Amino acid sequence: HFFDFLVESNRWLKIRGFFVTILNILLFMPWGIYASFFYDKKRTVCFAFLFSFVVEFIQLFANFGVFSLEDIILNTLGGFLGILLYQKYICRISQSTTQKINQWTVRIGGSLSILAYISTTVAMILYFS
Repeated sequence: HFFDFLVESNRWLKIRGFFVTILNILLFMPWGIYASFFYDKKRTVCFAFLFSFVVEFIQLFANFGVFSLEDIILNTLGGFLGILLYQKYICRISQSTTQKINQWTVRIGGSLSILAYISTTVAMILYFS
């Protein structure tokens, strides 16, 4: 039929939208875990919000990607879910194990989280544009 392409296009947009939504949440979960080693819940959520806002602000003025309030909200939600994972699983580990995880996280975890977010954002922009 003549309008079949609209149905297929709509399916693709729904799948893409779902993928982008989940990715925005998942990319900030490591940030929530990482920051929970050093800050309380309120400050960690604020940092996730501010970092996401700065990334979106740069996209807006650098004409690199699209500024999206939805991305800021989803990224902040991802940071919050990372906090919950930290509180439920990681902080219950013994003190010596927690110190080892903390040392590893300080050295590698934060850098990898930020690098993963930036590289995935660039890949998504290049792939979907």
